[in-house]
Amino acid sequence: TVATDCLDQMSMKDPSLCVHGDPILLLGVEVKPSLRMAYLYWALPYSVLLNDSLTKNQKHYLQFKMQQIIDEKGGVMLQRRITAVLSSYFSPRLKLKAAP
Repeated sequence: TVATDCLDQMSMKDPSLCVHGDPILLLGVEVKPSLRMAYLYWALPYSVLLNDSLTKNQKHYLQFKMQQIIDEKGGVMLQRRITAVLSSYFSPRLKLKAAP
């Protein structure tokens, strides 16, 4: 998808949306009926999720910290990049949320 491609390109230049060198995963999108808002659901990279040496609490902490990074600047950067790629289309406002 456009969002995944943009995230991959961003992670090569700015590792702020990466954990242990791997970018977060975009798992799904929910677009509101008005088309003005879309929720992107993300998860930690597989390398983190499958790492048995990390406790559940450590993984939750990493998820919490990544959501803070996304809320502070990462979501805005991704929004700008997607809007630039979709310049001939209306781009909804994006909100990144950790996948349940």
